[in-house]
Amino acid sequence: ILERQMARRATRVLTVGELLAERFRTMGGRVAVIGNYQAREAFLPKRAISREDLGLRPNDYVVAYIGGFTAARAILPLIAATDLCRDVTVLLLGDGPQRAAIETALPSHPRVRYLGLVPQEDVADYTALADVIYYGLYAADGNSRYSSPNALFNALAAGKPLLTTDVGEIARIVRQEACGIVVAEPTPALLADALARLADPAVRLPLAENARRAGETKYHWRVAEETLLCIYRHLLRG
Repeated sequence: ILERQMARRATRVLTVGELLAERFRTMGGRVAVIGNYQAREAFLPKRAISREDLGLRPNDYVVAYIGGFTAARAILPLIAATDLCRDVTVLLLGDGPQRAAIETALPSHPRVRYLGLVPQEDVADYTALADVIYYGLYAADGNSRYSSPNALFNALAAGKPLLTTDVGEIARIVRQEACGIVVAEPTPALLADALARLADPAVRLPLAENARRAGETKYHWRVAEETLLCIYRHLLRG
């Protein structure tokens, strides 16, 4: 009840995605979306970190997860999927409460490498050296319903296709922009099938181009910035 009252009384409600915006509109709110978009120019990699630095070959097929290590992110099924898709190298970058379980799984999954928690300024380089960015979610986790993660917009800024699950804002955008593959749920079998499809450059490269285009034209900070400035101008005029 309080949430509905606040939405109706607010001059403007700001949210990070369309799914959350639709929720507040049903409550009578005047809603604008200000996404976690990146300024693409600022996100171009410094190339301080290369595949060679990590002992990877130029043509290795690399999938990266960059973010928090929580159960809701479905990282363990991605690790298990490498048993079924043997031509992939998975890089895990981050930290969190599931780190111990992830590190326990690593010795039996040699195609997965944990690179630790990396500084924010290095995220662009690690995103750039990957072929695909992974960000899985479990539908049962309530917070995932509206998930609009930074990793999504980082990938778009870098022109990288995504592998995700059918949950939240990330699934909506990946489908709408045709910039990756959405699996019904994060099972090792479904993830392995998607990984195998994305290993084919004929499949992956058009998705990467769609990601680049979306990052340059729609999900770019200048778009969100202009929306926000228009709202402020309107409020200042009274």
